[in-house]
Amino acid sequence: MGEVFKPGVFFRLFYPELIGRDAVIHVDTDFIFTRHISQLWAKFKMFKPATILAAAPQLSISPDEEFPHTQFQAGIMLMNLTRMREVKWSNTLTMIAQILKPKFQSDKKLLPVQTLLHLYFKHHPEEINELYIGWNFLPHYCQEENLERFGFEFSSDASPIYAIHGVNNSFTRIDTMEPLFQELHFYYLHLNLSHPEKNRVIIPNQPSSPCSQSRRFRLGWFK
Repeated sequence: MGEVFKPGVFFRLFYPELIGRDAVIHVDTDFIFTRHISQLWAKFKMFKPATILAAAPQLSISPDEEFPHTQFQAGIMLMNLTRMREVKWSNTLTMIAQILKPKFQSDKKLLPVQTLLHLYFKHHPEEINELYIGWNFLPHYCQEENLERFGFEFSSDASPIYAIHGVNNSFTRIDTMEPLFQELHFYYLHLNLSHPEKNRVIIPNQPSSPCSQSRRFRLGWFK
């Protein structure tokens, strides 16, 4: 099915067939974790008997009306491979892809992985758990109108951030939507792993967004 997928994103869909393990966590390469990943592994204990996957919701300014209740961000996915094999996950995805293939080929487009996943879970909503969005925090969540819509309150401990997702090169782009993402990326690049006690989070205050203005956002994650 390589002709309908981008090669780099194809493999995550077939971990059940490629990896002989009970469970894995898929993480895109453009993430910075601010909590130990063992806290994410612990979320497998919250799986219901029918759950095969957990991911954070896709919070979009323009949500897809076709998938109003099953949109999620595939950058981090907790995958129970044993259960996926039991429900014939790979076979079902292959069948869906073949059905969609003519449309995308006629438009000369590759099939987006998230479209395929959204379609699957539209018909199997009982098989997905929703992760807290702090496990997949995107740059546009920092805009004030989005924070209000998504229910974030940086002034309290009610909305901690555990993993930030540097989509669209937001860690390195000069014109990035959220400058603080660049600052955090710079900090992690210069961590002293040999002498962690010497590490200090020194991020200048940038009043460009609620994320930058929040002292807890700048300093409170690194524990």
